[in-house]
Amino acid sequence: MKKCLMMMLALVALTACNNGKGGDDSAAVDVKVNTTEIKGNYVYDIGDLCYATVEYSVEWPESVEGINLDSLQAFLLEAAFDTAGVDVNTAMRGVADRFVVNYKGKPTTSLTLEQVKKMRDSKDDLCDEYFPSLVFTVDCEEYDSVRNLIEVKVTESIDTDNGLAAGMGFYEYTYYYDCERQCRLTLADVVADEKAMLDIVKKKALGMDEDMCVMEELVNDLKALPATFILDDYDLVFTFNKYEIACAAAGNIDIKLSSLEIENLLTPLGKKFLCTFVQNEAMNKEVTDRMNDYIAKCLHYDKTTAANTNAQLFLTSDYIEEYDECDKLYEDEGMSWINFDPWIDAQDYDEVKFEVKQVMVKNKDKAMVVLNVTNYGKTNTKWVKMKRENGLMKIDDFETSGTSMRTMMQNVINKN
Repeated sequence: MKKCLMMMLALVALTACNNGKGGDDSAAVDVKVNTTEIKGNYVYDIGDLCYATVEYSVEWPESVEGINLDSLQAFLLEAAFDTAGVDVNTAMRGVADRFVVNYKGKPTTSLTLEQVKKMRDSKDDLCDEYFPSLVFTVDCEEYDSVRNLIEVKVTESIDTDNGLAAGMGFYEYTYYYDCERQCRLTLADVVADEKAMLDIVKKKALGMDEDMCVMEELVNDLKALPATFILDDYDLVFTFNKYEIACAAAGNIDIKLSSLEIENLLTPLGKKFLCTFVQNEAMNKEVTDRMNDYIAKCLHYDKTTAANTNAQLFLTSDYIEEYDECDKLYEDEGMSWINFDPWIDAQDYDEVKFEVKQVMVKNKDKAMVVLNVTNYGKTNTKWVKMKRENGLMKIDDFETSGTSMRTMMQNVINKN
């Protein structure tokens, strides 16, 4: 199901370049995506009092300032669904029918979706089979006025009601529409050397904590990078859906690559999106002072001075919330969820030193610090992301053990 055609609906707003010709209005900062939300659900009779259900919610792009999407939609309805001259609802009905083809299901009017849900809630054993249920959404997430991109996210959740098979699949895909070129932004537009990038992704995946249940055989068998990717402020992120490189318990796995380590593998457009920073001396000083203040007050390795309990004053609320959630997950076991110091990537230390090497300002509210960390006489470099919260620049994420602290925490949470 992870290659289910339902994800292709996202392409209706994203694929088929218009010869690279973008109108002047497409670059305007106030571009708005006008959407119509389309919702629907279907119930299928698959025999022996068993029913399959499909629910969907689609933010269907109707217009974007400076861009005519009508021709794109018509073209892609035909390309993705082999259906010409139909509306999106008709196309979605065809896709919903394909979902139950393995169950030989037929549309039924004998039961409503609400009735089927009530049957499930009562846990009546109506048949030996399970109730397959697909819930999927297509969302126009946001317009990135700096990069001039529209982000579209597709999620598919496939569930069943028979114990161990419950929650059998959750898949997520991200696509970008390039407003300037009026076409889908592809991986080849961003990455110049996909083979070298794949090698880095494999190395990072195999280096993840063993608790993430990454399977070496699956990683080594990867022949290409995922077709979809996420452009963070400074990172290129690849998401591997359930079962692709890890056991089911691990859920989806994010591999985050900092622009600092992959800049030479990016195309000029990729560098423009990920490696463009602004010159701002005031911000540079503010971020440097803030980072040094955190180091002085909260990172103590002299074996006699306890870390300042006001560390939370320097961390974003999202960071604190995820860290606390990880702590609670392992609370009953009487152990910590992390078995090393993430700032020095080690359990043992000698004379530890931190030095702000460089500050890269993204905008007035976001910056990245390149930090030198010395332990046992060896100096390593790591990045620290900071963003403004309640008027103060705070640490939102930082590099640790070849990944990021936030990614590590989110993986722990998702696994549990």
